[in-house]
Amino acid sequence: MKLLLCLFLLTCSARAQQWRLVSSSKAEPLSPGTFYVVKQIAGPTKAEIRIVMFDEKQCELHVVANSDPRTA
Repeated sequence: MKLLLCLFLLTCSARAQQWRLVSSSKAEPLSPGTFYVVKQIAGPTKAEIRIVMFDEKQCELHVVANSDPRTA
C-alpha cells in the first residue's frame, strides 16, 4: 500500500505541482485484517483518497469487472 501511495506522490511531483496532505483519518477496522483510511490532499485542486488495506494473510481479494456504471 505504501508503494501505491509513493507512486501516486511521485507522479504528482513529476508534474511540478505541489500536493500536501491536509488530513488523515485513523485506520478504522472493517473486518479482521481489513482497514479503511480517508486522506484529504490539496494542491492545484482538492481531493479525497479512500484507501482500503488488506492483510494478505487474513484476506482474499477477488476483482470483478462490471462495465455497466448503473450496476457497478
